[in-house]
Amino acid sequence: MAKTNYRTITLDRAKQAVKVYNEGVTGCVKNPYVDEQAIDMFLDGLGLTKGKIERQVEFIGDKYEGAGPKVFVGAPVSSLAERIADSICAMRTEYERAVVSAPPILLGIVSREAVELLYRPFILEKNWHVWFTKFCFWLNQSSFPMEDSRVDEFFLITDGKGSADKYLKFANLFRNFVLSHQGWVPELRKVDDGSDSQPCSENKLWDKMCYGIADLEKSRRAVDKPTAHGTILSKSEEKYASYSNNAARQEKRKQEQNTGQKSRNWKG
Repeated sequence: MAKTNYRTITLDRAKQAVKVYNEGVTGCVKNPYVDEQAIDMFLDGLGLTKGKIERQVEFIGDKYEGAGPKVFVGAPVSSLAERIADSICAMRTEYERAVVSAPPILLGIVSREAVELLYRPFILEKNWHVWFTKFCFWLNQSSFPMEDSRVDEFFLITDGKGSADKYLKFANLFRNFVLSHQGWVPELRKVDDGSDSQPCSENKLWDKMCYGIADLEKSRRAVDKPTAHGTILSKSEEKYASYSNNAARQEKRKQEQNTGQKSRNWKG
């Protein structure tokens, strides 16, 4: 069975994905709790001091799971965060202006010039692409959707190395998708209701969907690929698999009911 992507996803599948995200855990805590920590960390915007900026970058690299490997060429996250913070601090006024002046994604895409400026501190021995997208997201959620491997898989983005061009390509795909699926937002809000202390931003809601889709796909692959001793799933995979199986059964029942109704109408 083909993987769910931005071209094939259904509303029912999207709702399942949001539910899976909210039930999932990062480390030892539920995903929404980690989001609450991020909100607190970025509550006042870009840090006023180098120390605060460094803590914000380190949070993205260390606490916000999926942001990247914990070690690169022997350098701990704290060392990388310090170097990135140095670069941001050196142009803090310009950096903050570029972040806050970006248009909401529903109105347009941030300029290439702004993305290149914001990306620059995250170019070290390698491009810390995901760190960049998540850092900018928490500084301005309406303008900078998050991009990571799960999001790339959903949007069928296969470009390897991270870059400003790659982010702009993703931002265009993301914008076109959310504009054409605005009618889903109220339904996704119903599923998401109560998961956060306050309703999350719309872009975060779409991120929950992308993240949850990856978990649903993982559980489906596990179910479809039994071992010699049968399928062995973790508790979380069993839970996600149950969502998929329940949705499939519900869809089958709908089809059977529709078929039965058509048959009765024909006879009647």
